[in-house]
Amino acid sequence: MASFRLSKDVVEKLQAKFDEFIQARKLVRENIVNYVADYRSFNGDRQDRREFLEREYMPLAPQMSHLLLDDKQNILWHVQDIAIIMGRDTTAISKLFQRMEGKPGWTSKLLALQEDSRSANNNLIHVYHEGIFDLIFDKYEEEYLERFTKPRQGKPPLNPGEVTRFWKYLKTKNAHDDLLNFEDDEEAIELPDIPAMKWHDIFALITRKAFTAKNLTLFPIIFAISFELARRWKLLIPVFAAMSLIIFLASMILLRTHKAKPSILSDVGAIAMMCAVLWGLGLISDGVIYSPAGSVIDISNNDHKISLVPDLERGHKVVFRINSNFYDDISEIYYRLDKIGDYTLTGFNAFQYPLLFIEPDKQHGNITLEIKYKDSDGKEHGPFEFEYNLDKLRYELSKESITKWSLEWLYLSRINETCSIYVAIDKDYAAPIVASLVYGINTNSPDIIVDLKFHTGELIQTLPDDYVEFVSSYLIFTDGTSSDIKIAK
Repeated sequence: MASFRLSKDVVEKLQAKFDEFIQARKLVRENIVNYVADYRSFNGDRQDRREFLEREYMPLAPQMSHLLLDDKQNILWHVQDIAIIMGRDTTAISKLFQRMEGKPGWTSKLLALQEDSRSANNNLIHVYHEGIFDLIFDKYEEEYLERFTKPRQGKPPLNPGEVTRFWKYLKTKNAHDDLLNFEDDEEAIELPDIPAMKWHDIFALITRKAFTAKNLTLFPIIFAISFELARRWKLLIPVFAAMSLIIFLASMILLRTHKAKPSILSDVGAIAMMCAVLWGLGLISDGVIYSPAGSVIDISNNDHKISLVPDLERGHKVVFRINSNFYDDISEIYYRLDKIGDYTLTGFNAFQYPLLFIEPDKQHGNITLEIKYKDSDGKEHGPFEFEYNLDKLRYELSKESITKWSLEWLYLSRINETCSIYVAIDKDYAAPIVASLVYGINTNSPDIIVDLKFHTGELIQTLPDDYVEFVSSYLIFTDGTSSDIKIAK
């Protein structure tokens, strides 16, 4: 545990000032990213760009900015640009550099970041690598500590050396990430000073913005809102994943086409990218989605699938058979008709397995069937709701029964050199739905219409045996539709 021979008041003042420097460094880093993106994306001449940057980044009015590139395509910063980012005027920055040049230790650090260049009117000027911003803050910190340990008014702290040691402790404790380094393709098309942003630049910009203080604050809020909505309505999970991905891709395209302010678009894209990653991982996970705060959405479907298969009994009574994808885990089944009254147990067979059969008392009109079941652990699932129109369902089931299970509509009997043609359909299913039968002899296009009484085995016609090769036929239903043609030989 580090200890310092300083009063509580001195420690609190130093800590507060140190935190202030930390926030200032973060803000400058964010402004650097936005400044370079705006510089690269701006469409217009130097004068328009200068006015835009002044208006966006500084209330003062410095002269034209001079962002340049060195031989390795790294961005170099002119005093005017540094002043805009730092919220100072060029005179203040120039004087700060002069103070560095006059002090041992600072001169070498400054010269290591300094490059010679030429202005538009061919005057010799100095430009600086991006590390100049950290160096400026280091100098500000030193001057603050000097004023703190040697104030013009009031008493200095009892242990100036302890103040310096405590400050170094705070800096060691709060290690910072390196500043951003923009590298461009050597074949990039250059704007007046620096290349336009390429796809990899845009992706790098959005990725870096994902870890700024602002976006690390906004992202949990936005994700928490969508997370709570998804907990209530799980169908929104793929919607949120798709929307996040679309917004991320749209942000990249708009940054590429210069359709909006890069600093805003990159923030939007960064948040959308983080949301897309989390929602996307959730969709391919093992059924559990975690929020950054540790909350959980269980998207696994533990309910077995329940479905009803309508069937037709004798007398055209509609019944329902229960289908499930996991029969072994069902211990009891209940149903209720039209949401009225209590649920009814379907019962059990001789092996004490739940009956998978429902015969509703109501046989006409619209009905609603609600199904619930208990698993082998006694946990209740459902209700699962199904709606039917029984009259329409009965009609379709009757047609399906005839067309699916009847091999032919007529059959032939050849006895004593005669061929008799008989009805071969089941009257119990055919009577309510079949209007007539159409048949033809030795032709694939039936043309003789018969209004049947639907007695199975009813004789239609008798002809010489050697005359009949085959008989074709189809049914006309009462709704105007017809069946396929079937051939009897």
